[in-house]
Amino acid sequence: MADERPNYDEILRSIEEFARRTIYTSLDEETLGAIEDAKLEQAIVDFVIHKIGEDFDHEYELVTALPAPIQDVYTTWVLENEVENGGFNQYFWNSSGQFAEEVSAGLDRMEAHAHADIVRNAMNTILAAGEAWGKFRRTGTLEAFSGSYDESTLAELDRAFEEAGPLSPLRIRYIRRRPSAFVA
Repeated sequence: MADERPNYDEILRSIEEFARRTIYTSLDEETLGAIEDAKLEQAIVDFVIHKIGEDFDHEYELVTALPAPIQDVYTTWVLENEVENGGFNQYFWNSSGQFAEEVSAGLDRMEAHAHADIVRNAMNTILAAGEAWGKFRRTGTLEAFSGSYDESTLAELDRAFEEAGPLSPLRIRYIRRRPSAFVA
């Protein structure tokens, strides 16, 4: 049987490499063309995070002021990470849920129509939950967040989203097809 212990040196190297990555404060076609595919999405996400800075009170306005393709990459990347981590319940609980309309439109622009349909179904599910969801959300505690999972009917959509496949290849293709749309 192979050694299944984590390779802590490899993990540490990976963390250090991530910490040393270039954070782009502007984007142009030449820069985007020089970034390898494996780092392309992160470069755009970092660009948006840099734009937001510490101004989370204006996150929505700052993100939606960016070109739509940049919004699409950022909001779908956040969606995918939230759903993988804690499902749609977590996505809508966190501030990222405020971008649900933008996400569904961005997914359609990226030709991820199955994912877009699932997001729209999740939005309708949250809207249908109405007051039941609202009481947990207004409480805003960790206990309320945990309790919201007991009432959630989103687990089936979490599975469907996972089965629809990863979005990374679609985002990379989207960026590579129209790099001029990502200039900021």
